[in-house]
Amino acid sequence: MDHEDSHLPLALDRGAPLVLASRPDGVPLLPAMGRPMLRCECAAVTFDNVAHQVEGGEPLQAVSERTGCGQNCTACVDDLLRHLHARRRGCH
Repeated sequence: MDHEDSHLPLALDRGAPLVLASRPDGVPLLPAMGRPMLRCECAAVTFDNVAHQVEGGEPLQAVSERTGCGQNCTACVDDLLRHLHARRRGCH
């Protein structure tokens, strides 16, 4: 992802199973390989912290922009999406 367009491209289809979930840019979420990340290392923000804010009604994009989660290297984005999806389904 280009740093000049470094916004977090996140959205989950609320009705879709995780295997079929994809990012708005069309990139499918692949199954986690090995241990999933639990935080954005670049911004030192836990996914639970992000989830609490989103569950409180704040848009994910706004949380991402304010905290920096997923804004730098974007390596955490897929694991963050999986984490949010699992919490929404009650699997956390």
